[in-house]
Amino acid sequence: MGSKDGVMIAARALGLIVGVSLAFSPALAGEPALKPGKYDGLHGTLTIQQQKDRTLSFELTVVSSVGDICGLEGRIEHLRARLSLDAEGSGEKNVCVVDFKPSADGIEIATNDLDCQQFCGAGASYEIVEGLYTPDAAR
Repeated sequence: MGSKDGVMIAARALGLIVGVSLAFSPALAGEPALKPGKYDGLHGTLTIQQQKDRTLSFELTVVSSVGDICGLEGRIEHLRARLSLDAEGSGEKNVCVVDFKPSADGIEIATNDLDCQQFCGAGASYEIVEGLYTPDAAR
């Protein structure tokens, strides 16, 4: 194999690596990324912070019409947070999954339904957590 063949193989390998990186990185693929900041929703506030280790954490607080609160907080990994009240931390039972879908308008929040109810007061429903949260400055 000549040096020209070696260069071609290296170029193909680099192209494959770049292609795979673009396929799995929303920010590089042209999709909006989660940005730290404060976002307002219909019933509450979402705050996203970048930690020292460059991971993102969030705090989401919503208030029902009767004044009861849903409060969720945790770490975001791959546009998803997994929350559990399980003392052992196994996360296998009653895991509240919060999905973050960034868009040009803000961040759309969706949950896995009843498993998120454990983070809400008696007069609040996990459903008020879901919806679009827009950047604080946009209001």
